[in-house]
Amino acid sequence: MANQSEDSSPKRRDSTVSARSSAVTSGTVEQQIEELRSQIANITAELAKSGSEMYQAGTEQAKSAASAATRQAQAVTDVIRENPGTAATVLTTTALLGVMVGFILGQTSSNHHRYWR
Repeated sequence: MANQSEDSSPKRRDSTVSARSSAVTSGTVEQQIEELRSQIANITAELAKSGSEMYQAGTEQAKSAASAATRQAQAVTDVIRENPGTAATVLTTTALLGVMVGFILGQTSSNHHRYWR
């Protein structure tokens, strides 16, 4: 019987040590989880802040680009009002060049397939 009590005594010690280490481990894990949650909250706040800053910078750049486009459109409108004949000539020339380029491209690509005989 003495052997049985000696055999069970180390087992009890092992289970007690195991229970203590699991309690320490679970406490450590809980602390790590809380630390990770805190870090995630900080990262989220930083991303929100930088996203807001980027949005504001983008908005300012878009406003600046829209303002520049408006100024250029106004300048073109003023030139067309002052010189309607020149504007008509430029637009007509541009349209004719576009038609010619389209015709040439159409002829070169249709050599292989003759749809219009």
